[in-house]
Order: sequence, then structure tokens, then C-alpha cells
Amino acid sequence: MHVLRVGDRKAVRRSPTPAWVLRDEQVREVLVAYLEGRFYIREQQGTLQDRIARCRVKAESQLPRKREKLQELIESFRELSRLPGTKPSALQLLERQIMNIDTDIYLTTKLPEIAAAVAYLFWRLNWNSVSIAEELQLKSPHIRQLLYRLNPTYEKMERLELREIGPSSGRRSSRSQDSRQDPVFANRCNRRSRESPSGR
Repeated sequence: MHVLRVGDRKAVRRSPTPAWVLRDEQVREVLVAYLEGRFYIREQQGTLQDRIARCRVKAESQLPRKREKLQELIESFRELSRLPGTKPSALQLLERQIMNIDTDIYLTTKLPEIAAAVAYLFWRLNWNSVSIAEELQLKSPHIRQLLYRLNPTYEKMERLELREIGPSSGRRSSRSQDSRQDPVFANRCNRRSRESPSGR
């Protein structure tokens, strides 16, 4: 159970909470699209359950190679540590590589759950990246990197959907409607309206 401390909540965001984060269905779509990009999966047909199942299969297929690489690095570290002339910097470099690939394996096995938890804790509970990292047994840069990639994933989905609908269609996607509700988007539209001749 997480005990909320004074530093757990971030009082001021640098940017407003994206509109898509407040809708569960869109959060699921964005997370699945992020996973597909993370594992380089081009096929995006089927339900969200089908798509996330493909992501898990692809993740599992990468684990043997990563675990083999981890074992090789551990063996190298042990051999170098036995040599009297080994420089400490060489051991530190290997140690960082071991930590990085170990974290990569952890992320690969649980990325769907980790990505969902990060989005929920950061945007809905207003936790900061340090507290989230502590809760999920990660480093805060991993949390910030994941957060940084989620919003562009949504924006890419929006562009693709608008391209499929076409400029001549009178329909508007549900994600496009939500983007109009985003404070950043609304402010931009209002500013353009004031600057145009018709808006004066």
C-alpha cells in the first residue's frame, strides 16, 4: 500500500491534462497503440484484446535474446572483477549495462500494466514521476520517457484517423471532438479566430 507523502503530488503541471486521458476507452486505445509502436507491430486489425495479445507475444519472443545478453554481461563482470588490473571505470560501465538490460527485461514482461499504471497515477492521481518510479520499482527517467511518448501516440492516431476520413467528409472522429475540448487546442483556436479578419 502506497503512503502518500508531501512530495508525492505535483502541485503545478507544465501543461494541462490531455482530454483523452479522462476517457477510459481512449486511454486503452492510446496504450495499445503505444505498445504496438514499442514492439514494432504493423498489424493493427482486430479488437483491443487481439492487438494487446499480439504485443504480448512479440514481447515474449524478445525475452530469450535479452536474457542471454544479460547473462553474458554478468559473466563478463565476474571475470573482470577477478582480474587485479581491471579499472573501476570498466566495472562501472558493465554494471550500468547490466542494470539497463535488466530494467528492459522487466519492462518487456510487464509493459502493458506499467504503462496503464503510469498514466493513471500521473494524470488522474497527480503523482510525480519520482513517486511513480518508486511505486513501480523503476527510475524516474523511465517514467518521464513513457509519459513523453504517450501524447504523441494519441496525436499520431488523430492524424491517421483524419486522413482516413478525408477533408470532404462531414463526419468528425470522436477523438477529434475530444481534441477540441483540450484546453491547449481551444486556446489555439481562439487565438487564431481573434487574429483572422472574420474574428475581429
